[in-house]
Amino acid sequence: MTHGIALANMPELLHAQIDGSVAAFVALAVLLCGALFGLGPARNASRINFHDVLSGATRSSTGTIGAQQALVFTEVALASVLLIGCALMLRSFAALVHESPGFAAENVVTADAVLSKDRYPDKPQILAFYESALGRVRALPGVNLAAAITHLPFGGNSWGNSFDVEGRDDIAEGDSAQIRPVSSGYFATLGIPLKSGRDFNEQDNEKAPGVAIVNELMAKRYWPNESPVGRRLRYYGDWLTIVGVCGDTKHAALDESVSGTIYAHYPQLPADVMQFVARDLNFVARSPRGVAVAGEMRSLLRALDPIMVVKVNTLDTLIRDSVAQPRFRTSLIAIFSIFALTLACLGIYGVIAYLVTQRYKEIGIRLALGATRANILQLILGRTFKLAALGVLAGLVAAFFLSRFLSSILFGITPHDLVTFIAVPGCLIVIALLAGYLPARRATRVDPVTSLRCE
Repeated sequence: MTHGIALANMPELLHAQIDGSVAAFVALAVLLCGALFGLGPARNASRINFHDVLSGATRSSTGTIGAQQALVFTEVALASVLLIGCALMLRSFAALVHESPGFAAENVVTADAVLSKDRYPDKPQILAFYESALGRVRALPGVNLAAAITHLPFGGNSWGNSFDVEGRDDIAEGDSAQIRPVSSGYFATLGIPLKSGRDFNEQDNEKAPGVAIVNELMAKRYWPNESPVGRRLRYYGDWLTIVGVCGDTKHAALDESVSGTIYAHYPQLPADVMQFVARDLNFVARSPRGVAVAGEMRSLLRALDPIMVVKVNTLDTLIRDSVAQPRFRTSLIAIFSIFALTLACLGIYGVIAYLVTQRYKEIGIRLALGATRANILQLILGRTFKLAALGVLAGLVAAFFLSRFLSSILFGITPHDLVTFIAVPGCLIVIALLAGYLPARRATRVDPVTSLRCE
C-alpha cells in the first residue's frame, strides 16, 4: 500500500533504477562515514598510556565522555525537532481526515459517463440519455436514492462562472461562483441539508421558468439579513429564481475554503452550455450494496451505449484519494522520526552504560560508605535526565522556529500547537529514562569489593 502511495505521489520513481553512479555514491558515502566516525576512537587509541594499561586502570579521558555526551545531546535535539514535526503532521492529518465535506459519503457509488458529440450532438439527445439512464439507475435493486451531477465532488473537475444578482450593482467584477448542474434528488442522495426552500422537482423541466438553489455561504454573503428564496440571479443567459438554500460542501479537497455555489437544474441548462460543459454526467446512487451496485451501474450504462467508457467508484474512495499526498508526507516524516528516536535511545543507552562501566570504583566506594541501591539508581537516572532534558530543550527551541515552515501544509492546528510542544518533550524524556534504566539498574548490582579491586 505504501509503495502504491509513493508511486502515486512520486511518479518519477517508476523511472528510477540503480546504476553504477548510484552504487558508487553509496559506497563512497559509506567509506566516508566510516572514516569520519572512526577518527575519534583512533585518536583516543593513539594516546593510550601504557602504564595505565599495564596497571589495569579503567579511567577514561574526560574528552571521550564529553564527546559522547555531546553526540547524545545532538541526537536528542534532532529527535525532538523531528518528533515535534511528526506530531504536528499527525495531528493535522487527523484533523483533515475527520473534516466533514458537507455531505454523507458513506454507501454512495458513482458512475462517470461522458457523452460523445457524435452520438449526442444536441440537447434533445443528451436529455434523452440522461432521463433514461437516471430512471434505470433509480430502479436498480438496493438503490435507495439516485441523482446526477456534472461536476462531482472530489471528482477532479470544476466550473466557476461570474454571475449577477438582481437589484445588486455592488458585486465586484471579479466575483464568481461555482456552478453545479444537478438533477432532482441530488441533495437527498448525498445528504446535503436544505436550509430553506425546496429541492428541484420534475416540474422544473426545460419548458418551465429557470430555477436555482444556492449554498448557505452565498446566501449569507449576498442576502445577509433576508431569505434569498424568491430572489433572482443569473450566471448565463436568462434570470433564475432561487427556490432553496442548501448546506455548504467542499468540492476538491477537505482543507479548502468553501466557495459560493449555484446549483442549476440539469434539464434547464441552455443548449450551448449543455454542449460544452454538461456532457460529462456523473450518476450517484446511495445503496448498502456498494461495489455490487457499481458493477450494475456500469453494465446498465453500457447497455444504453455500448461504446461509452464508464468509470465507477465510491465517494469514500474519491475523498480518501484526495488526502493521499498529506498521508504520504505524514508517513515519510513518521518513518524518519522513528529512526531518529531509535538512534537517540541507543545513544543514551550506550553513553550511560559506558559511564557506569567507567565509574564502577566510584559506585563501589559510595556503596561501601553506606549509599543504598536506590541512591545509585537515582544518581545514574539523574544524569540521564539531565542529558535528555538539555537535548530536548535545545530541540524545542529549534522546533519553535522551524515549525513555521510547516504552516502551509498544516490543517486545523497552529505550527506552535501547545499540546504537541508539551506532549512530545514529556514523552521523549520518559523514553530516554527508560533507555537509561537498564545500565542504571546494572549499576545498583555492583559488588563494592570487586569494584575496589579494579584499580
